[in-house]
Amino acid sequence: MDWTRLAAKEIAARVRERLVTAETIAAATLERISSRAAIHAWAHVDPERVLSIARAVDARDTTNLPLAGVPIGIKDLMDTCDQPTTYGSRIYAGHRPTSDASIVTRLRDAGAVVIGKTVTTEFAFRSPGPTTHPHDPGHTPGGSSSGSAAAVADFHVPLATATQTAGSVIRPATFCGVVGFKPTYGELPYAGIKAGAESLDTVGLIARSVEDIICTRSAILSGRLEASPAAPSPPPKIGLCRTPSWSRADQGARDCLEASALHLRHAGATVVDLELPVSCDGLLDSHRTIMMFEIARSFADEASRQPELLSPTFREAIASGRSIPLHAYRDAQTHAERSRPALDALLVDCDFLLTLATPGEAPAGLEFTGDPLFNSIWTVLHAPCIGLPAGKGAKGLPLGVQLVGSRRQDERLLRWAAWAEPLLGELIH
Repeated sequence: MDWTRLAAKEIAARVRERLVTAETIAAATLERISSRAAIHAWAHVDPERVLSIARAVDARDTTNLPLAGVPIGIKDLMDTCDQPTTYGSRIYAGHRPTSDASIVTRLRDAGAVVIGKTVTTEFAFRSPGPTTHPHDPGHTPGGSSSGSAAAVADFHVPLATATQTAGSVIRPATFCGVVGFKPTYGELPYAGIKAGAESLDTVGLIARSVEDIICTRSAILSGRLEASPAAPSPPPKIGLCRTPSWSRADQGARDCLEASALHLRHAGATVVDLELPVSCDGLLDSHRTIMMFEIARSFADEASRQPELLSPTFREAIASGRSIPLHAYRDAQTHAERSRPALDALLVDCDFLLTLATPGEAPAGLEFTGDPLFNSIWTVLHAPCIGLPAGKGAKGLPLGVQLVGSRRQDERLLRWAAWAEPLLGELIH
C-alpha cells in the first residue's frame, strides 16, 4: 500500500488498531520526500529523528490518540525545540529554540509525528523561498505557507500547519489544489510563533480534505477523538459575495465561482447575491495600514541590528510601516472593529458566504507569490474561512472558492464545508 496517499484520519485509525506502525508510515513519508526533493517544500528534515519520534509513538498507548502516527509538516515560522527554526530569514540560520510552539506541543500530544519544517517566505512576508508548484515547477505555490501547501498537495504529508496575516493559508492551498482553513482569529494558539502583525496573524491548517481539517482542529483544541459531523439539514442558504475586487479577478476565477454557486444551487442550496455592508468599504486599505504598522514594530530589533541580512523587500516594508502615523493606525483598527459585527449581522440570514479564493491560477515564476486581495478582507474581519478546490484554469492549474463564516462559528462553517466539498469536487476535470 502507498501509505502517503492515505488521509490523516485513516492513518490514525490504522495506527490505533495496530494495523500499521507509525514507523512504517514515517519511513514511507521520508521516501516520498526524498523522491520529490525538487519541489523544495522542506527547510529541514532529520530522518533519524523522525524515525525515533515514530518509534516513540508506537511505544505509547495509542488508544485515544486522535492523530496517532500521522505525519505532519510544521511551518518554519513555528518554534520547535528539536529542529532549527529560521522563520525563513538568514538572520536566524541554524536558530534552535528551547521550546515548542503551543500548537506543536498539542499536535505531538495528540500522537502526530513531526516530519520537519516546511518552507516559508521571509518572516512570512513577500520574499519567496525555493518551493515550486507541485503541478508545474514554473509557477509559484503561493506564500507564505508555500512549503506546507506544496508538501500536502504532493503527498509528502496529509497535514501541515500554516499562518495567515493576509492570505497565506487560503491562497497557497488554493493554488496547489488542496484545502486551507483559516479559523476565527485567536481560535488556534499562537504562542511560540514569530509574530508579524499581531492583531492579524492567525494559525491555520492545510490538508487534502475537510474531514482531516476537522479532526486535526479537534485534536489541537480538545485532544480528543471526535466523530465525523453529521450532514447538516436542510441545505444551506448561501450568500454569493463577489466583493468590490471582483473586476480584478481573471475570467477563469470568476467563471469558477459562478459555476460553483450554480452547482450548489442544483444540490438544493438557496443562493442569494450579497454585498458587503457599507462599513466594510476601504477595508483592504485598513488591512494594509494595520499590517505594515505592526510589522515595522515587530521587527524593530532585526532592522536595527542586522538590516543587511534582510531582503530589500522586507526593508522597504519596515520603512513603509514606520512612515504610518499612529493616528492612521488607530483609525484603521477602529474601522476594522466597527466592520466585524457588521459582517456577523450580514450572516444572520445566511449559513456562509461563497466568494473567490484567489484572482486566478498560480502566477508563472517564483518571484511573486500571488495577490491576497480576496483573503485580506476576511483576515482583518477575523472571520473563519476555508478554501475548497473547485476547478481548473486555462493552464490546467487548480482553482478554488472560499467559504466564509461568522466569527466563532468555526464548527458550523466546517460542517457546511464538508457538505460542499464533494459537490465542488464534481467540477474538477
